Amino acid sequence: MILKKFLEENNFTRYIFSYFAVTLISFVFFTIISFLMLPLFFEVDWSNLSVFLNDYSNSSSISALKFLQFFSCIGLFILPPFLFGYISDEKLDLNMKIDRRSVFLAIAIIILINPFVSYTYLLNQSIDLPEWMLFNDQNAQVITEAFLVMNSFPDLFINMLILAILPAVGEELVFRGFLQKRLILFSKNPHLSIIIVAFIFSAIHMQFQGFLPRFFLGLVLGYFFHFSSNIWLPIIGHFINNSLIVLLSYPALASKINIDLLNMDKLITIEQALFSLSAAIVLFYLLKNNLENKLDKI
Repeated sequence: MILKKFLEENNFTRYIFSYFAVTLISFVFFTIISFLMLPLFFEVDWSNLSVFLNDYSNSSSISALKFLQFFSCIGLFILPPFLFGYISDEKLDLNMKIDRRSVFLAIAIIILINPFVSYTYLLNQSIDLPEWMLFNDQNAQVITEAFLVMNSFPDLFINMLILAILPAVGEELVFRGFLQKRLILFSKNPHLSIIIVAFIFSAIHMQFQGFLPRFFLGLVLGYFFHFSSNIWLPIIGHFINNSLIVLLSYPALASKINIDLLNMDKLITIEQALFSLSAAIVLFYLLKNNLENKLDKI
């Protein structure tokens, strides 16, 4: 194949350029398709489309945004790794074999490190940011809050799909399954590669006041993949992190647990954050040993 021959020199820049080109084509295609399909499901006035999509108080507008995000996620994250793997003859390794103990430890790490990650959000907020960044974050916050309004079980199911399942699968395939794996192969420095990919992972979300929490989450997921060489471990970790936010925003659960999700980070003390980090490090050590023992037995 043409792309396979183009990549034969094992040039990192060529790989990134080729993957970006494939992603761009996929994203544009699915964006066009999603907008063309909008009138089939929503009462859209094309002359006021921008007004309609920016009316966050309108449940129909929010549903339309979720519809567009579904296709955006498919075109930007889900399809490109498979498409690139097919045309470059480098198939994705989707090995499903992973032991229960590793899954349990990964889930426990995500839950235990959450107070530390939440505390880094407070540190992030103390950084002086330009006005345009703050405006962008405020707009993103309004959209997020509107997305998390759920009045029924179908609303919960849809949010779990577009906010937990698809991002977990798609983003991990791209950032850990492709970018981190390729960067380690070229740099021969796994730790630096994990840090760089975590930085890109956080930056690409364009939510600047949440950069540090997302960066640390990226580090955790990066080491999940590095230790296990199994893409499903970071996918599970990513899913647990996102699904907790969705589930704790669901009124039927939130009322029972009595958690103010939007202000929970303000309640975390430095002592709790350090304990959270220490506990997560201990579990990371156990996870690493468990995975190494599994590899020794193969």
